[in-house]
Amino acid sequence: MFRVGQKYQHLVPRSGCSCCNPDIQAALRRIDADLTRRGFLAGLATMAVASGVAPDAIAQAAEPRTSILFVNVNVFDGKSPKLAKGMSVLCEGGKIAAVKPGRMAAPAGTTVIDGGGRTLMPGLIDNHMHIFLSASTEKQLLDPAETFEALNDRAIEEAKQVLLRGFTSVR
Repeated sequence: MFRVGQKYQHLVPRSGCSCCNPDIQAALRRIDADLTRRGFLAGLATMAVASGVAPDAIAQAAEPRTSILFVNVNVFDGKSPKLAKGMSVLCEGGKIAAVKPGRMAAPAGTTVIDGGGRTLMPGLIDNHMHIFLSASTEKQLLDPAETFEALNDRAIEEAKQVLLRGFTSVR
């Protein structure tokens, strides 16, 4: 188990995550028993079909071909302590192609989004996240009659909400 050095003890919340609670551990073992690799992949395919996403659309989403130009944005790059104000950011194929001060000319077929002076920044990372635990109450997790599908549906919704809060990576 990870131990925090004495110097950093004040940074770790004392209450917080209940993932080490023996009752929660038993519930997670029950979930793990229902969640096999094959079952997970079948569930993922079912979720994609149920949400109306065609398999070829999933492949296209993995490699976006559209260009988006954000204008009138402040950029936080995660390296500098200051915001770069009044910037334009061009994204092509899901990657940042150019960042320039002022307004950049939009290439043909590019979607232009005026940021209205808002801040554009990289996605956030949550280093300790339990989608199943966050999405369901302790009572729901411990209820033997609770179905894996119900737990999974709540976890999917929680994952969407996490993404909408700006967290693009969780572990």
